[in-house]
Amino acid sequence: DDLLTQTVRLQNCVFHGDAEKPICAKIRYRSKAETACVGVLEPDGSAELRFEMPVWGATPGQSCVIYQDDLLVGGGIID
Repeated sequence: DDLLTQTVRLQNCVFHGDAEKPICAKIRYRSKAETACVGVLEPDGSAELRFEMPVWGATPGQSCVIYQDDLLVGGGIID
C-alpha cells in the first residue's frame, strides 16, 4: 500500500493534447495506461498529474507518458 499514489509531480513536462479531452498516462513501460488529468503547466516546466485511481510504483526519475486516443501527446520525468 505504501507504493500506491494518486498524484505525481512531473518535471520537464510537455503537453500537446486537447485540454478538453480525457487523457491516460503510463508510469511504467509494462503498466496499463490509467485515466488521469494534468494540472497547470508551470513556467518552469513542472506539472501535477492526478490519476483517477491510485497507481503503483511511481518512482522519481522515471518517465511518465501521456496519451489521448492512443496518440502520444506529452510526458515528463516523475519528481
